[in-house]
Amino acid sequence: MYTGIYDSFWTDRKVEDLPDEAKLLFLYLITCPHRNIIGFYRLPKKYIAADLGWSVERVSKVLGTLCEVGLIGYDEAVSIVLVRKFLRHNAIENPNMQKAAVKKINELEDNCLFDDFLTFIQTLEKPLQRVEEAVKKRLHKGLRNTEPEPEEEPEPEEETESMHGAEAAPCQPTAPPIITLTLNDKTEYPVTEEQVEEWTKLYPAVDVMQELRKMKGWLDANPSKRKTKKGILRFINNWLSKEQDRGGYKARPSPPAFKNYDDGEDFLKG
Repeated sequence: MYTGIYDSFWTDRKVEDLPDEAKLLFLYLITCPHRNIIGFYRLPKKYIAADLGWSVERVSKVLGTLCEVGLIGYDEAVSIVLVRKFLRHNAIENPNMQKAAVKKINELEDNCLFDDFLTFIQTLEKPLQRVEEAVKKRLHKGLRNTEPEPEEEPEPEEETESMHGAEAAPCQPTAPPIITLTLNDKTEYPVTEEQVEEWTKLYPAVDVMQELRKMKGWLDANPSKRKTKKGILRFINNWLSKEQDRGGYKARPSPPAFKNYDDGEDFLKG
């Protein structure tokens, strides 16, 4: 199976800032023999550890790094990885490839990444109608990627770890919020002062509170693009990361128009 990797991979800001072991693991996920035509496949950590000669603990840590920067998603429960934007650089060109892609989708176990995959393929220039329909059928069946009932949510300590690891679900803050962001189910995601302080350290050029206000306005103005509980932290970090890359709020003479920050800069540029 052929996989395209452009030389701009090495100068992409998101990749360039990664530690070497994260770059290696990312290249492995793109090229390993376990991958498939859609970059969405089952890959237990033990497989990675065996192939790279790493410990499972090291694999978990580096997977978490790639999840944090938004290059991949990983469902711990079923050991499924989603290489985000894989199809942007390894396009499905014909009906036979679409048929093969649908087969791979149907072979996947229930997982929490179908929603992210659907959101991405809907941004592709060339529509993949059969693939999109296959993913929607999986979502329609009410699989694990639907929001869990409150009593089924992980404990707060486990959720906090998931922000820094490969867990799919973000933490739900318990401290008093300083701003809330409306989710797709019309509930509010509370942002705490502690989170703002952490993002301020991660993105020093950004006026975090101002950007959060802009996010709130954007979500209020675009109800069809509001995020799930599982997707809101990725949305926030992608937004702040883009703002940091542009030099921050104060570096621009005037505020930009709201944009959809779901998709960051391409990690592999064509």
